[in-house]
Amino acid sequence: MSYVERLFHKYIPDSIDIIFVPFLTLLIVGCFTIFLVMPTAGWVSNSLVGSINWVLNVGGAFSGFMLGLFFLPMVMLGLHQILTPIHLEMIKSMGNTPLLPILAMAGAGQVGAAIALWIRCRKNKQLTGMIKGRCPLVS
Repeated sequence: MSYVERLFHKYIPDSIDIIFVPFLTLLIVGCFTIFLVMPTAGWVSNSLVGSINWVLNVGGAFSGFMLGLFFLPMVMLGLHQILTPIHLEMIKSMGNTPLLPILAMAGAGQVGAAIALWIRCRKNKQLTGMIKGRCPLVS
């Protein structure tokens, strides 16, 4: 929007700038979004859901392992939020989302590893203190 707005600021006089620049900017960018971006994003979303389903059907347990492997780094970077529309699209098209339980197991595995470390390394007070602070199941 900022590029379109700057373009209009160059050519529209200041006396009517405050009225026409926002209106025309929203009109042009809105039409661009509705007619070009949204259909493209829909195609990408459908393709992504299809490819995830294909990976789950073909790969079996290994594909679940790979998806779980990449999920925790995505959570650390905040990129797991991009999966919400994918889950919604899967629920819409299939009636459920097989991806969510697989990805939830990645977090469960991390909690299990923290509990195992807490049990195994009880004498290391610094490590057990860190685990207690980050794992609510360990007290």
